[in-house]
Amino acid sequence: MNTNTYTPNLTGRQLDRTLDGLLACRRSCEWLLCRYLADIADERRFREVGWYADVLHYADKRHELGVKSTRERIRIGRALRELPKIEQAFVRGELSYSKVRELTRVADRDTEPGWLELARMTGMRELERRVSSVARDEAKPNESAEVRWRTPATVELRMGLSAEAWALLSRAIEAAKLASETGLSDSEAIESVAREALCRMTETESDPATAADPRKAVVLYTCQHCEQTELETTAGAVGLPPAAAERLGCGARVVDLERDGWQERFDGAIPAPIRRVVLARDRGRCQCCGRRRYVDLHHIVPVSRGGKHSRANLTVVCSACHTAIHEGELRLEGDAESGLEWLDGSGEPLAPWRGRPSAEAEQRQDEVLSAEASRVLTTMANRGGWLVDGLIAATGLSVSEVAAGLTELELAGRVTSVSGLLSPVGASLSKPAEAGPPRRRAMPRLGHAPIGPFAKQGPGQWAERQTGQPMHTQ
Repeated sequence: MNTNTYTPNLTGRQLDRTLDGLLACRRSCEWLLCRYLADIADERRFREVGWYADVLHYADKRHELGVKSTRERIRIGRALRELPKIEQAFVRGELSYSKVRELTRVADRDTEPGWLELARMTGMRELERRVSSVARDEAKPNESAEVRWRTPATVELRMGLSAEAWALLSRAIEAAKLASETGLSDSEAIESVAREALCRMTETESDPATAADPRKAVVLYTCQHCEQTELETTAGAVGLPPAAAERLGCGARVVDLERDGWQERFDGAIPAPIRRVVLARDRGRCQCCGRRRYVDLHHIVPVSRGGKHSRANLTVVCSACHTAIHEGELRLEGDAESGLEWLDGSGEPLAPWRGRPSAEAEQRQDEVLSAEASRVLTTMANRGGWLVDGLIAATGLSVSEVAAGLTELELAGRVTSVSGLLSPVGASLSKPAEAGPPRRRAMPRLGHAPIGPFAKQGPGQWAERQTGQPMHTQ
């Protein structure tokens, strides 16, 4: 059977045999993928390919595998080393990947025969119920939540909480409802609790450098040319409609990323205005691997060699990349304003991230889009969950024009459709968004207008607004 070509006009029996072969091939690929990912994670052989912070960074940059799926496959691959009978049943096609995923949560060498027999005799739903009754602690509080677009204005959140965490959250929701003069829904109460938490967090900060951290604020990026606004989230930037942007930005402190923070110093601590602007410019993400946690500022030219505290000489890196830079495993050249080039210890450029095209590539793609396709892409504003009727109403285009624009965007790989819901590529909320390619920082975009602090279209064009809490003043 040739798995690389499609053969039309097959008979029913030929189609059945072909599907059997394809499913067997998929099982074999899933098994090998789990085992090899576990091997490369445990032995850290991904460092032989190039410099990567960890196996999750490697899987995303090199193979476009999501964080959650990579973690799950590594866990299964490690478990299968101690479960030979389940592994053999998986390879022979007696168990599906879904059943193996559930079995590896609870089975060990002593209980493997019993669980294997149960999996052969019961369906998937019953097996899930039996496994969950044994492994009630499987939903750990530190696991990432699953988030997906429900409509362009709402998302659906799914996560596991401990009983204690749920008790605290439910009491906080109830307290927010009681404190409100008007009735609040659960989602509005959670929003109120989050706002109060951000306010208290920054009001009690005594260190100006810590208070300048945009990750402790609701950050909006507004283009002063086209007046479109992005809301920075843990999953990346999401476009906001004008009304929502005005509501969130009401009374917010405005930081002009084109004009602020240009002062320079040669000694002492990094001035808070410079730290604030650099963190906002880089969106609080490591500019090598895209992480948001455990990040700090790094001097491209060290202070000991005459480097300055300046916007051009400072960039955001995570602790892993920071350590690698100082140990000589990672290098960067250029300056943070005009663009950085990331190199490994031998001086070879790091492989560019394939998950998002560069700013230049996006500009070239936009130049060849029709007016209808550009209008649809701009309206979607990096938000998913769109229906065709909603796009017709939002764009003001006719049915045929929207249909033609969507067809063009789907053929160009700019828009995807899942269960009838349309989303621009890169609008997933479950997978953390990464920074641009290491060779050149890529700008998040809203349709035709590049939204980001690096766009140069006139003095003072880009502004970053921090809301949700009173930031310190200069």
